Amino acid sequence: MKDPDNHVLIGRVGKPHGIKGEVRIFAFSGDVTGLADCRKLLLSPQKKDADLREYDILRSRDQGKYVIVALSGVNSRDEAEQIRDSNVWLDRDDLPELAEDEFYWHDFEGSPVYTRLGSYLGKVSSLISSGPQDLLVIRSERGKEYMIPVCDEFVEGPDETDGRIIVSPPEGLLEINE
Repeated sequence: MKDPDNHVLIGRVGKPHGIKGEVRIFAFSGDVTGLADCRKLLLSPQKKDADLREYDILRSRDQGKYVIVALSGVNSRDEAEQIRDSNVWLDRDDLPELAEDEFYWHDFEGSPVYTRLGSYLGKVSSLISSGPQDLLVIRSERGKEYMIPVCDEFVEGPDETDGRIIVSPPEGLLEINE
């Protein structure tokens, strides 16, 4: 198995496309533009602790919400069907460079979260892309879960020195989430 700490889950394999083994890949971020430029990716079944298998991308093309790719070793519709619903991973080193004020979602996971007033809420357990507004999911040590919209008005960070995220949720939002 490859080193899971050096890989980022970025999407899922969809249904086969055509009869020559091509598959559709959906990016969890909703943005497939960077995926079309990749030369290799790793796939794993959805079960936990599954081994990652590396595939070379022979060709790819952007199709709006997804990318259609031809992978090495996948030469027929039946072979493409066998990798359907697999998780798609990229090596962290293959991710595109970001602007100074941009972050990858995986940079938030596990980060400690504090309110603007200094109260500790918990750690980021996940991010949810819910269409018009992404949500930061925070789990407290007591098992409470908070969901805060990810926008500049409510979320700052993660801080480059300690990874801390500062939130300024609208009044009453934390109480609603309890």
